[in-house]
Amino acid sequence: MQGINKMRLPNGTVTEHGNGTKTIATVGGRQFNLRPNGTIASYHHGSTAAGFNPDGSVRSVRTKDIQVLHGPHGEKLVESVKPDGTKIVGLGQHSGYAEKQFVRNGHSYVQRTYVSGGVTVNRVYSSFTYHGAVFAAYVPAFTYAPGFYIWAAGPWPEPIAYEWGWAPVVYGGYFYPYPTYVGAPYWLTDYVLYSSLQDGYPDGGAAGTTATNTNYDDGSAPANVPIDGDVKAAIASQISYVLNSSGSAQGNVAEPLPAALDPKVQVFIVASAMRAPKGDQFCNLTTGDILKLPHPAADGAAAADLTVIGTKAGDCPKGAQVNVSIKDLQNMHNQFLAHADDGTRTLAGKQGTGGIPKAPPGTGAPVPNPDAQPFQPPDGPALDAELGEQQSHAADAERQAQQDAQSGN
Repeated sequence: MQGINKMRLPNGTVTEHGNGTKTIATVGGRQFNLRPNGTIASYHHGSTAAGFNPDGSVRSVRTKDIQVLHGPHGEKLVESVKPDGTKIVGLGQHSGYAEKQFVRNGHSYVQRTYVSGGVTVNRVYSSFTYHGAVFAAYVPAFTYAPGFYIWAAGPWPEPIAYEWGWAPVVYGGYFYPYPTYVGAPYWLTDYVLYSSLQDGYPDGGAAGTTATNTNYDDGSAPANVPIDGDVKAAIASQISYVLNSSGSAQGNVAEPLPAALDPKVQVFIVASAMRAPKGDQFCNLTTGDILKLPHPAADGAAAADLTVIGTKAGDCPKGAQVNVSIKDLQNMHNQFLAHADDGTRTLAGKQGTGGIPKAPPGTGAPVPNPDAQPFQPPDGPALDAELGEQQSHAADAERQAQQDAQSGN
């Protein structure tokens, strides 16, 4: 036994559940939830809660001040809230974002300032309410003339080869860029996929590492499964839909709905590590895994069932049916739109070079969207330092949670 499982189970009142799990409640108010094999799945005491992997390592910790989630490939997501209401989300020692709400012209917005590798990026989201729950919709940073969107959504005169500057096989063979491109949607597909993977694996290597099954409650994919042509075609089709919507009145919906209710949005790229219910078990999804929604979610539903169509080593196996909250799907789609937006701006700047055909004259100049301008964005270097301090506080919270659990022995 390793980790938390090395300790003796404490004395207490044992409750056996129908699925073989057990709960031990101690006199001191501690609660230990056990798997059928006796290993500790989770622990609760006062405002502290901790989740543990089957091998005894820490999966998650929550206290009144901070939340920590470990991913299967070494990812570590940390959340904390400052006194002024700013939420700080750490995605690594020098990677993460600050999130704060603001009001502009009577409408509520959410601003996120991302920091990664010394680069600072601001994103703005429009807040909307759906069945009493508050959601955020990505606001494009730039707009273009309608002719540009028509050009970008259509085919190119002839296929082109494009030199990206990164290896033709990246992330452990999970992602292969197209050898040639017949139109901007396919070029943007590779841009979005590569950018999505960089969100979770900025060094380009972690996604290709071999993961063991000890971090999972069920069987997992034995190796990286390359993203196949049908999946990439579905992403390209969704990008075409985004481009066509941006160039028409569809791009400004008066009463937005969560993306999971849009019949044209079927593909979701996982934006951050999460554990997804899979029947009566759980399996892990990590940044860059790909899900398909077979039909729009029911009106008012809190979650939807999706199929895993792109997966890496150790994650939920391809073909698995997982249940994901509508809020998580909205966050995934927001990130998808943000990367597509970045790619569109990059495409506009590179049209006419590197083999990319020219857009119609006068259509490729980006126009800043006033609604997407940040409201008092935090200083990048200061945020970077704050993320480092947060990682230290997270480590302290994990140590304290383990010591608290072991003191109940």
